[in-house]
This record gives sequence, C-alpha cells and structure tokens, in this order.
Amino acid sequence: MALQHHLQHYNKIKPLLQLGISIATYYPTTEPLWQRFFIKTQLISTMLGVLGTLFNIVNTFDGQFTGNLAMSLMFFVVCVQVSSRTVLMRYHRNNVLELLDKVQSLHNNFENKELNAIAEKNLIKFSNIWATCFKIGKTSVFVTAGSFIVANAIKGKSGVLVQIPFIPNDFYYFTELMLFFQSIFGAFTASYLFYTDLSIAFLDLKSWQRQTFSTITFWQTKIRFRKILTFLESLQ
Repeated sequence: MALQHHLQHYNKIKPLLQLGISIATYYPTTEPLWQRFFIKTQLISTMLGVLGTLFNIVNTFDGQFTGNLAMSLMFFVVCVQVSSRTVLMRYHRNNVLELLDKVQSLHNNFENKELNAIAEKNLIKFSNIWATCFKIGKTSVFVTAGSFIVANAIKGKSGVLVQIPFIPNDFYYFTELMLFFQSIFGAFTASYLFYTDLSIAFLDLKSWQRQTFSTITFWQTKIRFRKILTFLESLQ
C-alpha cells in the first residue's frame, strides 16, 4: 500500500514531466494533439523571435541606448538562450530519458523496510511540494506574460520589440500586428522556460534524493556486516 501511495503521487505529475522533457528536447511523441502542436510551434516561434528582435534592433538603432533597445536586446538574448538550449537538450535526449528512468526507480520498493518507510515519507512530501510550485509557477507565468503584453500595448509603437521582415513600417496596422506577434513569441518563450526549468529541477533534485537513499543503504549494509562480524568473533 505504501508503494501504491507515493507511486500515485508520482503518476499524477509524471505527464507534466514528460511534457516538459518533450518541450525541452523538441521531440513530440504520443502527447495529445494540442500538446504536439505546442511542442512543434515553440521552437519555430522562438527562432522567429530571434530574427524579429534582431531585425527591430537593426531598423531602430540610431546611435543611442534607449529603453526599447534594452528590452529588445533582453528579448533577443532570451530567445537565443531558449533556441540553444533546445538544440542541446535534443542532442542529450537519451541521457535525459535515462535519468527519468532512474528517478522512477525511486518509487519501487526498497529491500530495507526502514529505508522504504523513509522513502515513502520523503517522496510524497517532495511530490506535493513540486506540484504546489508548479501551480504557483503557472499562475506567475500567466500574470507576468499578461503584464508584459499589456505594458507594451500601452506604450504603443515604442513597445514594439519585434519586427517581421517584408512588412513595411508604414502599414496601417503595423504596430498592432507587431505587438500581436511579439505577444505570441513571448508567451511561447515563457511557457518553454517554465515547463523545462521545473522538469529539469525535478530530475536534479530526484537524482540527489536517489543518491541519498543509496548512501543510506550502503551505510546500513556496512553496519549490519560489522554486527555480523562482531557476533562471529564473539563465538570464537
């Protein structure tokens, strides 16, 4: 029953982890249609964000460091970081999946009953903390992205950080169209960072947890072995 209890907690958050890994590695598999669309669109959107911000910097730079230039540079750096991370994570996808399998092995019964009880308590506690962080983080991302969109919309033309090539600046709805595109780019970028960072943090902490349990098992085995040796010596 103990195994089933903390395994149920893990199974609830496992789909979120798998989605985060699929997003990070740009590798849609058996997810629902909307998730596969989200995974595929994410990288395309981010790369367009890189080109769009670079195009905006080139077209608007007049030799002075302005607030718009600073925001454009920041957005450009974030998009480059996300694109680079996606390429690296795709290359190391097999290692990430192997790490996920090792993490899942934590939720199997340990041979030692005492260690099994410790694992049960800590695994459930950690899963609950992670689930809470996910909910808080998701709300924070929505609020931050919404505030970013609204703030730039209020600024109007000075809030444009992204320009799409081949759309002339004198186009009647140029500002509105650019704000719309950069809102999409920003939303996808924020979602990527949220899902991937939380998933990677989960794997890192679980790996540390696994190492801790292995250390406890090692020392418990060593102590038992010494007790056996002491007992055998007393018989001589």
